Amino acid sequence: MWKFMIGSVLAGLMLVSCATAEVSYPENVFSRAEIAKVNADFFDVDIRTAGAALRPVYGKYGAPHIYIKGQMSAVYDSELERLFGTGTASPKFGLPDNVYWEIEGQNIFDLVKPIKTAHLIYKKEQLPFDTDYANIGELTARGQMFSVFERELDGRIVITLNQTKDLPKASAFETLMMRVSAQ
Repeated sequence: MWKFMIGSVLAGLMLVSCATAEVSYPENVFSRAEIAKVNADFFDVDIRTAGAALRPVYGKYGAPHIYIKGQMSAVYDSELERLFGTGTASPKFGLPDNVYWEIEGQNIFDLVKPIKTAHLIYKKEQLPFDTDYANIGELTARGQMFSVFERELDGRIVITLNQTKDLPKASAFETLMMRVSAQ
């Protein structure tokens, strides 16, 4: 009899504590683990390598609001120092959207083979600080090399990731345009 009463009281307390607990909803941003997994699959690298390459970006800006993956290349037989890219923009919650971008740089006119590219997008007004945005540089992680470029564009911070082997001589990337409607 006592065991039944004690069990009933404990069950009642558990139900009351569950009913008063706050419900936690995920934020509208991507965790480093989520982006590391997507980048590992996309760039065909180890997940730890992808995560290590993201560590400085997450340390500086936190979690992005939009993730873009796609490909870019130069126009064949052109002297333009510009890469053109297309891909898919994915907000944390919501439908993916097609995106188009142009990047100007140096030593890129001969990059006509498509290059895998990922972008992390931050809404500037939601960052907790104001800072200068400059090239982060190249990041090495567990034998893989990534080039990571950051810049401000239309009220957003755009972080671009490429495997350095795909951009052997490229430098000074500057995004000219990015059309993405995902918020």
